[in-house]
Amino acid sequence: MPLNFFKKFFLRFDFVLRKMFSKIILIRKIYSVIMAILVEIQVRINNKIIIIFDCKSSPPTYGDFVSFIFLARLIIAKKKDVEILIINGDYRKDWDILKNPNYFINDLIKISNSYTYENCVKIISWNDFKNISRNHSKQIIFFSKIKNRYRIYNQIFNLMQFLYLFNKKIWNKVIIKLKKKDHFTVHLRYSIIGKFYSQKPTSSRNVALDDAKQVIEYLTKKHHDLNCIIVTDKDGMDYFYDLKKISKNVLFSKEISDSFYGDTQLVFSSRYYYVYKGGGISVFTFFSDVDFIIGTDPFHELFWNKKKMKLMSWSNKNQKVITNMTLKKFFSIEFN
Repeated sequence: MPLNFFKKFFLRFDFVLRKMFSKIILIRKIYSVIMAILVEIQVRINNKIIIIFDCKSSPPTYGDFVSFIFLARLIIAKKKDVEILIINGDYRKDWDILKNPNYFINDLIKISNSYTYENCVKIISWNDFKNISRNHSKQIIFFSKIKNRYRIYNQIFNLMQFLYLFNKKIWNKVIIKLKKKDHFTVHLRYSIIGKFYSQKPTSSRNVALDDAKQVIEYLTKKHHDLNCIIVTDKDGMDYFYDLKKISKNVLFSKEISDSFYGDTQLVFSSRYYYVYKGGGISVFTFFSDVDFIIGTDPFHELFWNKKKMKLMSWSNKNQKVITNMTLKKFFSIEFN
């Protein structure tokens, strides 16, 4: 067959795929609007709301848990009682990557209680959930999904996108605002088998050492009057340690903080936050007033306005999320 035929065929095929994808996005947006309306009504008519994180249907990642915390903060801002209940004991297959699931769960509890209130989060079993749901099913968000152990972690962020529209007046109580200090933060991801993981974690978002060097050289010159804090874990600090030679202003978060919660505090108090390749901690900044430039390719999250690099409905003009990030793109983007 002639070459032109194949070109026309693939162009047509690509057009059809893009049309189908756009329809899927539209359906997801409509679904999120409907869910937001139902949840808004549910919160208004109940004095207490229960949010469930089920380990059997949810992945073991900080990023996928963050939206649960800020949904709880929204409910607190609406002056209602809230509990986050973590169903423990049964795990999704990808929890096998962790050496100690309870260590991770306890970390989630510490972080959640720090950003909500003490004892907001509790661990329960599946039998506990069944007992609770007998009398409190109307207080449980996404109850029908939870009882069938369907995943909801991939819907909470998009739910928040539209809940914002009903709650603009109190949104300042939902997001984190800390006093800004004389530093900016840069997230450099480098995950390997070690203390935390029993199997090799995904390395697709790990930052190459040469790329990291170019990023830090560029940013320390751009913000020469600020300290540069590289946010990464201990394995990442070991891998990227030579970056300290670039400038006396370069520090690692693990030289200051010994916990994931401490790292989030450094990020929230920074003048600017940068990510060349996205990681879980970046999701915290989505619910903050920190100006950021983040390179990531959202999977579950729906873009509010991709052309304007606006991921969230509540984004300010200097909170920019860029897909298909390259170094050339990274160096070309400026704050307004």
